[in-house]
Amino acid sequence: MSATRPHLSSPNRPRGFTLLEVSLALAASAVLLSAVYGVFSKAIHLRDDATERTRQSRARVRAAGILSDDLRNARISGGALAAVLQGSRDPQGGQFPGTLTLATTTARPGQDTPGGDLQQVHYFVADDTRQANAGVLVRTAQTNLLAPVSEEPAPEILIDQVTALEPGFFDGQTWTERWDYTPENPALPQAIRVTVRRSNGDAPLEITVPWTTQTIAAP
Repeated sequence: MSATRPHLSSPNRPRGFTLLEVSLALAASAVLLSAVYGVFSKAIHLRDDATERTRQSRARVRAAGILSDDLRNARISGGALAAVLQGSRDPQGGQFPGTLTLATTTARPGQDTPGGDLQQVHYFVADDTRQANAGVLVRTAQTNLLAPVSEEPAPEILIDQVTALEPGFFDGQTWTERWDYTPENPALPQAIRVTVRRSNGDAPLEITVPWTTQTIAAP
């Protein structure tokens, strides 16, 4: 009589995943990856915003410093070297208003650019090819004022997102939006105010300085 041996299943035998288990695992992974991507994207967005705010703040401080230095050191000699003070809210070569030209002693001559500290600076708002609703505040500086042929100075962009450059001149009684000094009309303002308006929601950049230089008649 032969004995029948029972079939015993091994407890260590590997068991495969069911389709339901695989589907649940994939769904959980997708939810987890989506949450991670959302957190990562938000962090990148916050970082970019902070970087842009820092850049804008530094550009604003730098532009204010350059404008203030030029205005505080403005000169009128009565001769040919420093005989310019012009400003208005008319646009120049673009759609955004504002222009200011003056002579100032803020040049920094070096070995490659010998000369004195006197230069003629010009501010205006140029169109920005990156956006249509605002321009860029541009400054040019001409240092060689005795050159027989005037060279076009290289433009320097001080700050972007600018909608207007508004110069103001105090004549002792009221503020006026326009000034044009000439030897025939040698009147000078008692103070100058420059307001830079922007489209990014920041408060306007405003600088007011007294005019301290008196005209000295050329010999």
